[in-house]
This record gives sequence, structure tokens and C-alpha cells, in this order.
Amino acid sequence: MIFDYSGGSDVNLTWNEEDHDIVKNFLRSNFEQIDITGNSCTLSYAKFILNFDNFHILDSKLIHKSVFSDSLLSLVQNVSDYDKDISNQSIPSAEDVEKVLENKGFKRKLFWYQLRNVQNMVSLSASANFSVPGAGKTTDALAAYLYSRKTDHDKVLIVCPKSAFLAWEEDIGECIDGEGISHLGNARDTELGLHSDTNFKIVNYERYRDDPVTRNLINEDVLDPNKNYTVILDESHRMKGKKTYEAISELAVAHRKIILTGTPMPQSHATDLLPQFLFLFPNEKNKISDPTILDSKFQPIYKRTTKADMKLPEPKIITKKFPMTGAQATVNEIMSSELINFDLGIRKTEALKSLKGIIFRYLQFCSNPHLQLGYINSIDPGLSSKIFNDGYGAKFDQIVADAEELAMRGEKIIIWSTFPRNLEILSNKLAFFNPVQVHGKIPVGIDEKEIDTRRHAIWQFKNNPDCKIFLANPMTAGEGISLHKICSNAFYLDRTYNAAHYLQSKDRIHRLGIADDADIQIHLYLLEESIDIHIHERLNYKTEQMAKFLNDSSIIQNEFEMDIFETDEDDESAHISDFDLKSLLKFFTK
Repeated sequence: MIFDYSGGSDVNLTWNEEDHDIVKNFLRSNFEQIDITGNSCTLSYAKFILNFDNFHILDSKLIHKSVFSDSLLSLVQNVSDYDKDISNQSIPSAEDVEKVLENKGFKRKLFWYQLRNVQNMVSLSASANFSVPGAGKTTDALAAYLYSRKTDHDKVLIVCPKSAFLAWEEDIGECIDGEGISHLGNARDTELGLHSDTNFKIVNYERYRDDPVTRNLINEDVLDPNKNYTVILDESHRMKGKKTYEAISELAVAHRKIILTGTPMPQSHATDLLPQFLFLFPNEKNKISDPTILDSKFQPIYKRTTKADMKLPEPKIITKKFPMTGAQATVNEIMSSELINFDLGIRKTEALKSLKGIIFRYLQFCSNPHLQLGYINSIDPGLSSKIFNDGYGAKFDQIVADAEELAMRGEKIIIWSTFPRNLEILSNKLAFFNPVQVHGKIPVGIDEKEIDTRRHAIWQFKNNPDCKIFLANPMTAGEGISLHKICSNAFYLDRTYNAAHYLQSKDRIHRLGIADDADIQIHLYLLEESIDIHIHERLNYKTEQMAKFLNDSSIIQNEFEMDIFETDEDDESAHISDFDLKSLLKFFTK
């Protein structure tokens, strides 16, 4: 079997007739939709390199042994190798980094901790920056790119959430003169963007994952060694999940890679850290039998700016707990008993999906009982009528009252909810304060002048003094948006089990640039004896685990409890792991 590379991003495979059946069966079983013509085919060199060990196993079964061209072997050797990167690491001095960046026209002055981060990033072919949200990770990455840039035409591919597009556009313009950015969307836009003169290309995770035509166009350009791309994954914790990881993994063969996230381990080592590490060093995939080894593996390749480094004042985390009464308490008992009595049965996979649906329904109910009126009516029409007459519930009403009070004093407030319907209801109730909404059903928009878009909403909240309320979904607005200069209060009507959504959204107002005496308040609204309390406990646990991995105790903050009734008795997903399920069932049966 002959493996040859003659340029571009494809490897040519040819083999003898005697080996045809063995090779064909191997290719069909390992690669989907591969086109075999006679005794030959082409394969992206990304897939070839990622399956290099498997091809060696195949070789032992062939009559005619494999031959690899020198040009192809050089590509294999060019992929980031963990041991080589660590042993060959040469960290430049802070003075050298500053001097090189100044000579190359970098416009921002880096803080000491950013210089430290850049020193590490430029000393490795693959590195991680796990600095807290708002610490300037995009600036760090741009500085690392410019420092390492060999020619003025070296390019960058940025894969990030849509919500981060604006931040990258702004930071590129504020860091490097004369640089633009091309948005890679559908096939036509992607072709135009890749062939444009801009050095920076940007695409969101969903587009890259779900659009194979766009993905292939991007891979063909990015994986061409002559283009000398740096690949940056922003909010890299988003690459977890089999489908996303399998798509993103093809970019792992790029020589220079950077991952950025302030929440690298919102769930566990295996689900969160492993995909990110293998993206940086794909050759390590057969060397990690125990994911907890990643604690030590990551140590030399990442840096983290903590809030202590930035000397940010601590936020106050205020939990406000509410008892359920009347019809809401009755429905709460019904929904919690559904969990207690649920039988996983034999068909566990289907049962788990059904169970997650029950949990999601329960989460909606605790957020706003009106979101589940249809379900409640199917159980008991009379109970549904009572729920309707009782209104949206104690914590919903309290959020409205608290927001009105602060807004009347001239303050701006962010209200977070997982469910767009809640945001719409809140928008109507708080209409006097000119609220804006950002969630998955609202388009991003071209610029801030385009009404009814996320960009317009963000611009309004930042610049219109009469716009006091920002209503947002953490999945959509929890990343890539800075609101700290005009807002110091965040209210959470509900939260899911996704720790990244909570921590990232919280840091929209607690980040670099706030005043030394800023009074940042995070208000958590919880229903007693409900799933709210369990989610609260699980998020605290996940935060503690991530704090241990990052050696950053500033992630964990003190909380102040307020009993409100002390004297008077987008893309929507709950992100529930199997660990969360087991813990939840235990919570309700204890």
C-alpha cells in the first residue's frame, strides 16, 4: 500500500490487487462515505494522521507492506507532540515578548499576567489559556499569534460561539492595525471569506459541526501547510460531545493551536478535559487510560489569570429562597414523585432520555409554573386553573419587584433565564424600563443599527440610559459580552446543571475593568424543596472540582442567604449528565 502527499489537504492511497478486499473492508469500516475507485482513493490528511496507528495495524495484515512518502511523514511529524513540546519548551523573557510585539505594531499594553500567559503560549505549538472570563484571553491569543507570525500573510481560524464574534472583531481592531475578519457561514460565504485578503477567519461551533460542505472547505484551506494557520478554539469547553469533538478533531492536526476558556471543567475530566487535551495533542489518545491524569498533563501547557491576579473586588452571591404554597406546592409534590418512582427498566438509553424530559419539565415549572400549564391540565384541569389564577409564582414576582426597585433608582439589571418565554413575559412586565432581550431566537445581526438583533440589544443596554433591563439566556449571552462598565446586578430566575453557563454569565459583570470599589451583586432565586436546591448544590460541587483542578479558590465565593418570607409564611437544554441524574434521584429519596 502506498501513501503519498502532493500538496493541499489530501493523502493519496493506492494498493495491490491481492490486498484489495482487506484494504476495502478496513476503509469502509473506519471512514464514512469514502469514495474508492479501483485500487485507490483519497483521504483527508487530517483523517489519515488521526488514524495513523490504525494504518500501522492494517499494514501487518497486508501481503505488500506499506510505503509512506517523505512528504507525508513530515506532516505526521509536524503534528504537536506532547513530550517533544514540553522537552523543547523555551520560554522567552517578558522583555523579549514586549519588544517583539512593539516592533510588530501590537497596540495594547499587556498587564503582567497577560505577558506571563503569552510567554507560555508562544513557547508551545499547542497551549491552553484558562483565565477567568474577562481577563483578556482574546488579547493574549492575538499577542501570541503576532509574536509567532512568520509572514504578514500567516492566518488564524477562530472557532467560537456566535455571541463572541463581536468581541473578536473589536479586539482585533484594537490590537492590530489594518486587520479585518471574514465570517465563514454557508458554502458561498465561506469560499469568499477563505479567499479574501483578511488574515482572520471566524466560524461558530454549530456551523462547523453541522455543515459538512463548509467544514470541508475550511479544512482544505486551514490544513494546507503553505497557509501557516493558527487555530484558536474560544470557549473550548464547547467542543465536548461526540459529534462536536469528531468534527473539531480534524483541526487537531494543525501545527499551532490555542484553546481558550475560563471554565475548562464544568462537568468532569472525561467529558470536558479529555476532548480539549486531545485536540491539542491528538497523538496522546492511546496513552490516557485514566482521565484524572489530565490534572498533571495540563499543568505545563496552560496558564490562568485569576481574579486575585486582577485584584477584582469579590462579588456578593445572595441566595433568596421561597417556599411553595397552594396549587404550586401540590404540583411540586407530583413532579418530584415522578422522579422518585421513575423506573429505568431494561431499555435504559430510551428511559434516560424520557427521564431527562421529566427533569426539564420540572425545571420549567419551578422557573415559571405557567410554562407547564398544558401538562398540568392533562393531569388535573382544576389544578391547572388554580395555577393559572395564582400567577407566575413567588420568585418570579419577587424578581419583577426587585428589578423595578433598582431600575427606579437608576441602576441597570441583567435578568437571566434559560427559557425565552420567561424573557418575553418579563419584557412585558418591565416595559416601563425599555428592556432588551438576547436569546437563541433572536438573530445576531450585522451591526448595532439593525433593530431586533442581539447586536442592537447589547448596544441599547450599553448606550441608552433609558434601557435599564437586559433579559438574557445564558446559553446565548453568557459568553463574549462585556457589561461590567454599566451594570453591577445580575438576577437568576433559574439555572441548569451546566456550570459553564452559570460561571460565564456571572462574569459578564465581574471582569477586568470594574472599579476597585464596585459592589457586584449576584442574586439567585430558589424554590425550597425543589429541583432549584439540587441544581444549586450540584453547581457548587462542580465549581469546587474545577477550583481544585485550576488551583484557583477565587471561583468559590461566599453566599448570603435571604429568606424573603421570613415573616410571612435557545437552543433550550438542561444539560443533565448521568452523574446529575443519580445525584438528583438520591436528593429526592433521602
